[in-house]
Amino acid sequence: MAYLQLVQCKIMYNKVGLHHVSPNNMNDFDVLGDKRPVNNPATFFREHGRDFFVCCADFQKEVLVLVRAREGIQIKEFTFFREAIRQYAEELLVIPFAQLDSVAAEVADDVSHITTVFLYHTARCGSTLLTRALEATGLMHGVSEPDIHMSILQYRQSQPGLQEEGLKMLTDVMGYSNTLFNFTLFQQDPTRTAVCYKTRAEVRWLVNTSLEIDVHQISYYYLRFPNIYTKIYRNSEDVKTVRP
Repeated sequence: MAYLQLVQCKIMYNKVGLHHVSPNNMNDFDVLGDKRPVNNPATFFREHGRDFFVCCADFQKEVLVLVRAREGIQIKEFTFFREAIRQYAEELLVIPFAQLDSVAAEVADDVSHITTVFLYHTARCGSTLLTRALEATGLMHGVSEPDIHMSILQYRQSQPGLQEEGLKMLTDVMGYSNTLFNFTLFQQDPTRTAVCYKTRAEVRWLVNTSLEIDVHQISYYYLRFPNIYTKIYRNSEDVKTVRP
């Protein structure tokens, strides 16, 4: 069952160190109080989705984790989404994979017009500046390094022999999380009709693997979500658009 959980960021993340580069996961937070069940997560997300950003996925527990930040914190104003959503988290919305279909279906029509761009890059290439520039246009949401894509990458790398059923599950989680993320952004600013998600540099492995090995996986994804585009960004003169 889906549930809400009050949390706070673990104190270790208030100190400087390499632990800040570790991907977001449920263990980043100290729990405050008891879980509160959400009997109808689709309706709840329809009513409160503007406040909950997709944070990460736990493939062992088979849940998607969304975060509500502390009041007054504008997460998108920070350079790296993954760090801000962890540091300023106040409440988790945890949705089992089995319920994601109904939650995404509830809001899918609201965001069907939105174009999604995944920006993969090689690091130290100006991709963060590009994302901020896209945000500054007022036409597009620019989100720098949300860690849902790292969750997907880590699971994919841990399952090199993933069969068709597993690939479908992975692709479903990718698609549903994208729909929910877009809905949150659209609710906050409905005038923007496109979203650019700049992934971490490591995540380019996922698209390279998908294009070179798992053609079925990425083709299935694009067929389901026709407004998805992938950008491979190396520098200002080397940008490649990928669709099968």
